[in-house]
Amino acid sequence: NRGLICVSPDGFGGDGLYAGIAEHDFWRVWSDVARHFAVRSDRTVITGYSMGGLASFVLPSTYPSVFAAAMPLDGGFDDGCSAAPEGAANLVIADAPDRSANVHWVPMVISDSYTDELSPSVNNPELVRRLVAARDRFTFFSTSAPEHVTTDLLDGFASQVAALPKATDRK
Repeated sequence: NRGLICVSPDGFGGDGLYAGIAEHDFWRVWSDVARHFAVRSDRTVITGYSMGGLASFVLPSTYPSVFAAAMPLDGGFDDGCSAAPEGAANLVIADAPDRSANVHWVPMVISDSYTDELSPSVNNPELVRRLVAARDRFTFFSTSAPEHVTTDLLDGFASQVAALPKATDRK
């Protein structure tokens, strides 16, 4: 009745990171949904937590015309095309090329816990600097959940979800 579809790919392949087989899995799921439903890119929001949060950075940065908005939740930053050694890609933002300009027309609601051991907050000032420099539309939430899974377990993203309609408002 709401006219919404929620889809979650399996993220196949080792660490996933939405490259290689994991990205292929995403697009296979996307293709299957598009065969059965009218998928409109101007209404498509990508969101996810942790690895899904990473996808919510990487995929819109790589394919910005496909998404109306993105909401990465405790997912680090866009590490697509990173020069970092394998396994270290999402730890140091300086190793990732600045693709912020790619998401200029993809509003983002970003949430990151500054105590999250898997999504280092030391990268947040550079992330925000890049988004501001690219004149991107974004809302950034910094939370104080005690470790990586707490916010997810407590379903503590009500403020971020409430900000999302504002992010997709193109008026």
